[in-house]
This record gives sequence, C-alpha cells and structure tokens, in this order.
Amino acid sequence: MLLQSTAMRKFIFIFALLMPTFLMAANKSGTTGSCQWTFDTSSGLLTITGNGPTGEYEYNYPWSPWNSDRWSVTKVVINEGVTRLGTYLFNDCKNLTEVTIPSTCESIGSCAFQGCNIQSLTLPEGVKHIESAAFNGNASMTKLSLPSTLEDIGDYGFYNNSYISILTLPANLTTIGKAAFREWRALEVVNFPHATSLQIIEDEAFMNDSK
Repeated sequence: MLLQSTAMRKFIFIFALLMPTFLMAANKSGTTGSCQWTFDTSSGLLTITGNGPTGEYEYNYPWSPWNSDRWSVTKVVINEGVTRLGTYLFNDCKNLTEVTIPSTCESIGSCAFQGCNIQSLTLPEGVKHIESAAFNGNASMTKLSLPSTLEDIGDYGFYNNSYISILTLPANLTTIGKAAFREWRALEVVNFPHATSLQIIEDEAFMNDSK
C-alpha cells in the first residue's frame, strides 16, 4: 500500500511539472508587422493585437506565421489599434467562418481573406480601402455590410457569392473594381445611395449575377 502511495505521489509530481508544457502546446504566438498574434489551437481562435499594420505576405513566400495551421483557424479577432490587414494575411484559411475587424483598420490588403469561408461580414466605420481579391471566394457569405467610410473596392474584391440577394453600396464609394461582385448568383437588387460619389464601375463588376 505504501509502495502504491509513493508511486502515485511521484506520478502527480511529474504530471504537475509537465502540465504547463501541455497547456503551452495549445497556444502559439509571435509577431506580424507591428502587431502580435496568438493562436489557440484547441478553439481555433486567432487574435491580433497591437498598434499599426500587420505583416505583408505572398502566395508563394513569405507566408503568414500561422500558415501551417491555417486550416485549423475558425475565428479571427483583430483588436482596436491595428490599422491595416496585410496581403495574403489569412489566404486559404478555408475553415475560417467568423472575423472581427476594428474601427482603426483603414485598409484590407489584396487576398487578405481569399479562399476563406466567412459567413457574415460587417466592416466597421473606418475601413476605407478593400484591395483586389480581399474577400475573393467566400461563396457561402450570407450577409455583407459595408461602412459609409468605404472609398474603393479592388478588382475581384468580393468575387463569387451564392447567397446574398440585396447589396447596399455606401455613399462615399468612388470605385468598384473589375469583377468585384462577379458571380453573385443570388443577387437581385443593388441599392445605390441618392447622393453617391461613385465615379468608376470597372468591366465585369456585376457580371454573371442573378439580374
């Protein structure tokens, strides 16, 4: 009995020493541009904090620091203070369904959320620029709310959607890029404001839409 008790105490002691290592293994962290990121591998939540822009990445290389875990990312929270989301930041995070973007963010880089699976997107007041293919391929999105501060949407910005039937454009929007809303197969109504700043609608902006 004493032998079993001693063995049990040793097991508990060793487990207590190793437990912080197990907990640490569930979280990853690092820097991206002027910001910091943490990824909880157990919940799929990736959080970005800091002041200033994130890093800029490419399709081939360099990749985002969490690229090897990109298919495990299901939710992204970007805190106030972040001013720009860089190119290819969450490219091909195909299981990413939810994202929170702060009002301090003024621009969203090319292909930042390309190939994700965002279901509902509300861009906050403060976002001014959506670059090319930023949300390309989020075909399952059922809701899109654009802020009054938005000035331009780049080529293929929101290319390919299967569910949204009504799109409302903000008054300060000046440019809609090529194929920005192409292949919106459920789109029936586009609401333009009475006092619009819209100057440029590029080719194929609404090509192959429902109406």
